[in-house]
Amino acid sequence: MRALVLNSFAGPSAVTVTEVGDPMVADGEVLVRVDAAAVGPWDPQTTLGYFAAAGGMATFPQILGWDLSGTVVEIGPGVAEWSLGDPVMGYSAQPWTGVGVFAEEVSMSTGLLTPRPVDLDINVAATLPVVALTADLALREAGLTEGATLLVLGAAGAVGSLVTQLAVQAGIRVVGSGSARDLARIEALGAQAAFDRSADVAARTLATTGPADAIIDLVGAAARPSAMGALRPGGRFITTIRGPLPEGLTDPPRKIDVQPNPDRLGQLARLVAAGTLRVATGAVLALDDAQQAYQLATSAGAAKTVLKP
Repeated sequence: MRALVLNSFAGPSAVTVTEVGDPMVADGEVLVRVDAAAVGPWDPQTTLGYFAAAGGMATFPQILGWDLSGTVVEIGPGVAEWSLGDPVMGYSAQPWTGVGVFAEEVSMSTGLLTPRPVDLDINVAATLPVVALTADLALREAGLTEGATLLVLGAAGAVGSLVTQLAVQAGIRVVGSGSARDLARIEALGAQAAFDRSADVAARTLATTGPADAIIDLVGAAARPSAMGALRPGGRFITTIRGPLPEGLTDPPRKIDVQPNPDRLGQLARLVAAGTLRVATGAVLALDDAQQAYQLATSAGAAKTVLKP
């Protein structure tokens, strides 16, 4: 079968489409025909060894890709909950297994998959698993209740836009930071205010809503200096970004990574299908156009590019 393969940590230029062996289906797995697979901002990082430095695979070749929507075409031993032809969506933690979803087919543990709602577009479904589960986990880690204030750093991105919407729907007041071109979009997602991250985000947040009960950081160190002063004493700081964490906080800062949660992914997918959550989608490209897709992944914001194997 054809797959997108990484041959070194030299960046996206080290990625090629090539023929690889057909996947074998092990106990507790199903074989999924990949109908659509999404390229996220973490995919270019994979090609530079970002995850290998954190304990991921450092050998080659690796089949790339995390997010997919597809169709079950073979059932492995010990699997009773799936049938041939079932539409599914989910993600593969490729940097730790070397087996990703940018391929015609992939074998996946049933614990990473959830049924794809029949009224959810295949391409949209492919963009959801990692970002939706990460956004949901970040908000749960924030531990906020109705009426609390949340500052989201990177509120216009793929994860941030979902954090913002989920928080607003939970009755949380959201302040978002982003680039100047993103501010109108952040407010359209329901944020009470949106500030340019290059300005004094902390001062503007304090003047608008008062101290933030939590900060969810989806950008990293570059966005923190202008924002950390908005966090109330004892407030919670959550980030998805690897690297040094803020010091001097009463509540220890928390670094989170996406975790499998098929039931919750299914719930979030149904909210998207119903229009309750809005998701931006970008270009739809062939697998052979992966180089272009990787370039778009570094600048597309909330709109993830979709590859068709």
